[in-house]
Amino acid sequence: MIAFELGDRDVAAIAAAVEAADLVLLGGGGLFQDTLAFDPDAILTPRHHGISYYGGIPLLSAAFGTPCALYAVGVGPLTTEAGRAGTRAAVERAALVTVRDAASKATLVDLGVDAFRVHVTADPANRLPPAVPARAEEIVARAGLDTARPRLGIALRHWEIGVDPAAWEQQAALAVDEFLETHGGVAVFVPFQALDDSLTNDVA
Repeated sequence: MIAFELGDRDVAAIAAAVEAADLVLLGGGGLFQDTLAFDPDAILTPRHHGISYYGGIPLLSAAFGTPCALYAVGVGPLTTEAGRAGTRAAVERAALVTVRDAASKATLVDLGVDAFRVHVTADPANRLPPAVPARAEEIVARAGLDTARPRLGIALRHWEIGVDPAAWEQQAALAVDEFLETHGGVAVFVPFQALDDSLTNDVA
């Protein structure tokens, strides 16, 4: 198995990995969205990101004759014609297309992708086996949390594109308060990632 990570800038290494693979799996996650501007000229360059990054993988796969499967990807929002065209071009070159929700399938069908080619499946996160209760309690205790009370796990990502962060954060806080007042327990915030920019720094 050969893996490369989000943000890789070594296009030659990515191409070599795709060429050497028997199958390329791309996903899961909300990969095809143009909330961050899509630059078609950045495809397969060190400047790639978003659709120009993820869309380049099926293009490379097609060029090398390596089958590419889109695994439980999210599609949308696609607000620009360039984003729609780039996504459609990538999806059309995939040998198998699976999406994580019905809305993603509807978006692809709206782009002109044959509905019979698009299969709705579970988000990969939902397929993770849960830790056994003893292991879960060990993790909770090590974090210094109260093990005698129920816990509500919350994973939030900062988002400020097209929305007012203060407004959605207030609504999220009200919902958590209401849940805890109704059910008891404590809230536990779980950051999934801590990367460089504000949109991907869950810790902040």
